[in-house]
Amino acid sequence: MSEPEAGTSAASRADANQEQTDTSTPPSIEPRGNNNKPSIISNKSITLPQDDLPEINENFMKECEECHQDFLRSNLYRNFAVFICDDCRDPKGAHELITRTDAKTKYLLKDCDLDLRKPHLRYILKKNPYQSRGDMRLYLKFQIEERAIDVHGSEEKLEEELEKREERRTMKRQKTYDKKIKSLSMQVRSSLYKHKLGPHEHEFGEAICIDDDNDKYEKTCKTCNYKWVYEEL
Repeated sequence: MSEPEAGTSAASRADANQEQTDTSTPPSIEPRGNNNKPSIISNKSITLPQDDLPEINENFMKECEECHQDFLRSNLYRNFAVFICDDCRDPKGAHELITRTDAKTKYLLKDCDLDLRKPHLRYILKKNPYQSRGDMRLYLKFQIEERAIDVHGSEEKLEEELEKREERRTMKRQKTYDKKIKSLSMQVRSSLYKHKLGPHEHEFGEAICIDDDNDKYEKTCKTCNYKWVYEEL
C-alpha cells in the first residue's frame, strides 16, 4: 500500500509543478521600435497617405499627365501624389509652391479648410528662414487655388471676398488716421489754450496820430486790440 501512495504523491507534486508552470506570467515581448515616438501616419507625414488620399507607391510605373511617358519616381508624386514626372515639373509656374500663411491670406482659407476639409491636402516641411523654431508648410499652389474655389464657390466670389476685405482694411486705416489727426488737433488746441493762459505781451502796430494839436498818438495791439494812447514830447 505504501508504494501506490508514494507514486500518487509524486504524481501530485508533478501536477502541482505543472500548474505553477502554466500559471506563471510569460515574458513580455517588446515590440520593435520606440513606442514613445509619434505615429508615422500623422498630419506631418509627406510620404504616406493621409486618410482618403491615394496611396503613395513608387514600386510601379506611372504615366505622366503632361508628357504621357511612364515614370517610376518623381518629386511631385512622392510629396503630393501628383502624376507628373521630374522632367515636366515646373516649380516656378504650374507647380509653384505656396506657404500656409500666403494660402490663408491670399485665398482667405482657414485652418479647418487646410487641415480638416476633405480631401486632405498634402504638404512638405521646410526650415523657416525667418524663424529658428518650427518648420513652414509648403503646399502646391494650384491645389490651394482649387481648395479656395471649393470653399468660396467660384473664382468670382473669391474676388468679391478679397475686395470686401480690402475695403474693411481701408476703412480701418482711415479710422486709425482720423483718430491720430484728432489726437494731434487736441494736443495743438491744448497747447494754444495753455499759451493763452500765460502772461500776455502786447505787440503794437504802427503809431497813428489822433490829435495833432496835442501830439497824441495811438497804437493798437495786434493780438488783443488793446489801444495805447500817448503824447509825444
